[in-house]
Amino acid sequence: MKILVLNAGSSSQKSCLYELTENRLQESKPKPKWEAHIDWTMVGEKGELTVISNNKKWQFNLTDNDRQKALFSMVKTLVEGESKIIDDLNEIDIVGHRVVHGGNKYSQPTLITPEVKKEIKQLFPLAPVHNPINLQGIEIIENILGNVPQVAVFDTAFHSQKPLKSAIYRCSLRRPTAMPMG
Repeated sequence: MKILVLNAGSSSQKSCLYELTENRLQESKPKPKWEAHIDWTMVGEKGELTVISNNKKWQFNLTDNDRQKALFSMVKTLVEGESKIIDDLNEIDIVGHRVVHGGNKYSQPTLITPEVKKEIKQLFPLAPVHNPINLQGIEIIENILGNVPQVAVFDTAFHSQKPLKSAIYRCSLRRPTAMPMG
């Protein structure tokens, strides 16, 4: 099974392709067959795409800062050029997306449906820097890969599994005691 994983951020896009050869999860994290990173942090720059596959590293300058074009260029490196790691994009069995906020509705990885996309959009105010970009990545991958199943893994789901005493942050607002001068 080939799994494409995307982690979209406001200034970067990190992605990996994993291949699981057994019908169960491995005990240790598998090594990615392919990794890509798009960096949009350079002011005035169009962005840079770095790809690691076949034990080599390539860097590409992007022609503009359009996310759709950048993701398309990134995904093409899976099947074209020296970074090619698979013969056809149809080999990708599933795509996973890190999504920052799932509200109180999502407490586990969730198959992305139109309803889930609608909910992610409704949660934009809770994660205005991340959720819009996360949803955009989901929709771009739909355009590129068609009906490949996509799964959202929500940060809020991760945090919902913590014991309550670990999840609550308490801050003591004590005033400092005045020290006598002299």
